[in-house]
Amino acid sequence: MFLCYFKFKVNLKTHLLIIFLLFASCFLIYFSTLCPTVTWAHFSANSPKLLTQIYTEPLNFGQKHLLYLATAKLFSFLVSRFSFLTPDPAFPINLLSTLFSSLTIITTYFIIFSLAPVLKLPSHLPKPLHLA
Repeated sequence: MFLCYFKFKVNLKTHLLIIFLLFASCFLIYFSTLCPTVTWAHFSANSPKLLTQIYTEPLNFGQKHLLYLATAKLFSFLVSRFSFLTPDPAFPINLLSTLFSSLTIITTYFIIFSLAPVLKLPSHLPKPLHLA
């Protein structure tokens, strides 16, 4: 809403810089707090079940989370080629979740920035500033 109000002019280089900084900072924060193995802290979590399905079972169309399972199976195959990164079989899947979380932040940035010109402010507010 404030982006529309102040009418910032942002070029492509600035967008790319913001996107890179957002992705890098979120990925580093998530990676620094990444659990290296299966977490058992949440009793209703699907983590052990999903890991078992990824590493032992073939993909069936009757399974839940089919796209996530297929992506995780491919990602764990690719990451497992680097043996120094995989101390545990759960680590590539947690790394994939970190990647998805960082991409979610970038997608949210795109949604907010694309909706900013559409949002209208009430007419009783003062005129917008023109910052160039």
